[in-house]
Amino acid sequence: MSFLPIQAIGALAAAAPVAEAVIEGASATFAGLLNVATSRGSETPAAESGKPGLGLEGLNGGRPVTSAGTAAERLRTQTELFLQQFHQLLAQLLEENDIDAADGFTLQADELGQIRVTGGNGESLSIEELFTSNPELRQLFDKIIANASLLKSLDSSAAGTTSNSGAPSSQTSNGLGLAFNSEQATVALS
Repeated sequence: MSFLPIQAIGALAAAAPVAEAVIEGASATFAGLLNVATSRGSETPAAESGKPGLGLEGLNGGRPVTSAGTAAERLRTQTELFLQQFHQLLAQLLEENDIDAADGFTLQADELGQIRVTGGNGESLSIEELFTSNPELRQLFDKIIANASLLKSLDSSAAGTTSNSGAPSSQTSNGLGLAFNSEQATVALS
């Protein structure tokens, strides 16, 4: 089964009546919904009944279409959740592997994308091995760094400054890492 990008489906939906063409199947259903949602506002009668309207708000579960501020707030909330999950999983793995982390440590991806302990612990090789052997831990680390990097960019853009404009965004060049201690994990700038 082939899928079309949303833009292509929207274009097909808009052009189908003019060309007297027929779009069939699930793509037609989605294209029709997308066409209606983008061409009608939320002032439809359904919005007055407390149910989502047919506009873009209807596609967003009745919530107003988000602005950058709202998206940033949701991204911050998601990042906090990932940090809590990361701390819980890493603390469990440290305990299971009898690795002392009482003094805490900082983690950062190196030029090759490998997680490195960059400060504070004599058992750095054992800690680094946990990321190699546990894909879920590595995925959480990557998600947190990606979110933090995006938030850093949003904050810079809101403040009217640009960082690395035109430079490719990578985990190793953004100066972000994670600080871990017995209480919490936090995003750290290096």
